[in-house]
Amino acid sequence: MTDPTFAVPRVTASALRRTRLLRTIAAAETRGSRVVLASAMAGAGKTTLFAQYAATVARSGRPVAWVSIGDQHNDRRALWRAVVSSLAGATAVAPEAAAGLARLATAAPARLLPGEVADALGAIGPACLILDDVHRLTARPALELLEVLLHERPEELRVMIAARHDPPLRLARIALDGAFHDLRFAELAFDRAETRTLLDEHEAAVRRRAYAGIRINLMGTVNVLEAARRHPGRVAVGIDAREGKVAVQGWLEASDVAATDLARRFEDAGVAAIVYTDIARDGMLEGPNLAQTAALAEAVGIPVIASGGVGTEEDVRRSCALAARGVAGLIVGRALYTGAVDLGRALEIAAAC
Repeated sequence: MTDPTFAVPRVTASALRRTRLLRTIAAAETRGSRVVLASAMAGAGKTTLFAQYAATVARSGRPVAWVSIGDQHNDRRALWRAVVSSLAGATAVAPEAAAGLARLATAAPARLLPGEVADALGAIGPACLILDDVHRLTARPALELLEVLLHERPEELRVMIAARHDPPLRLARIALDGAFHDLRFAELAFDRAETRTLLDEHEAAVRRRAYAGIRINLMGTVNVLEAARRHPGRVAVGIDAREGKVAVQGWLEASDVAATDLARRFEDAGVAAIVYTDIARDGMLEGPNLAQTAALAEAVGIPVIASGGVGTEEDVRRSCALAARGVAGLIVGRALYTGAVDLGRALEIAAAC
C-alpha cells in the first residue's frame, strides 16, 4: 500500500528507542487496556513512539494498520474508508478477512449498526489500529463514527490514538471498564537517562551536571508569569501563534492577542527565553517562519528560539544567520525522526555560526 495515509512513518536508526514507554504500553495491555491515547503538544514524540510500537507489534506477527488523519477525514465516509482500508491492507490479515473488509469499506457508515462494526472487524483476529493526528477531526459525525469504532471494537483489536489535545470523544465507559490508558506530556518527555543517552549517542558535548538541571513543566500564562518573577532568568516559555496571533485551546482557536504583546509581558516578568512556534508550519517540514521569529526577537530583549516546520539542514543555517537579530536557537522535531536532518550535522552547523 503506497498511500502515505496508511504508511507507518519511518524511524531512523539514530532515533532514540523509547523502551521505557514501550514497556508502559505493554504493561497497560497486560492489565487489559485496549485503547491507548497519547495526548501532548507537537514534537512530544507521539508519532515516533507509536511507529516504534508498530514495529514491535509487527515483529510479533500481529497485523498493524496505520491511518494518518487529515482534514479530509472529517467526512465520516472518508474516515470509515480509511480505517477499513488500512485494516484490509495490513500485513498478515487473512485473505478472506481482507476481502470482507474491502467490501465493508464501500458501506455507508450512517447505515451501519454497531454490531455490524464489531462483527466485521472481529474477522481480522488480533490486530492493532493506530490513528495519528486525531486532533484534526473536528466534525461531530466523524467523531461519532470513531466513538462507535472504539466502543464496538472486538476484544482482540487494540486502538492507539495520537493527538495534540484530547479529542472530544466519550470514553467514560471504556475507562470504567479498565480498557483505557493515556500518556501525557510528562510521560512522553525524555527523562534524564534518555536525554543523556540521546546526547551521548550523537557525541554532543553537554556537562554531566547539566542533566540534573533539566526541568519541564506545563503551566498557564498566569502561572508562568508568577514562576518567572520568582525565578528570574530560569524560565523559558513557548508562544504558539497563527499569522502573528496567539493560538489557544490546543491550537483550535486564534486569540486577538498579538504574539509580540505577550512576549513583552513575559520579558517584563523576567522570562529567560521564548520558544516561538508558527503552528501553520509545525510538522510540515517545509521550513520555519523565520521572518516572524526574527521580528518577534527584535521586539524584545531576550533570546527567541524558532520552532515549527524545520525540514532541512539549510533551515538550520538560515536560523544561524539571524543570530544578530536575536534568534538564539532552533528546535528540530520530526525532521530528526524522518532522517531529513542529522542531529550531529545540525550541531556542527550551529557550532560554526
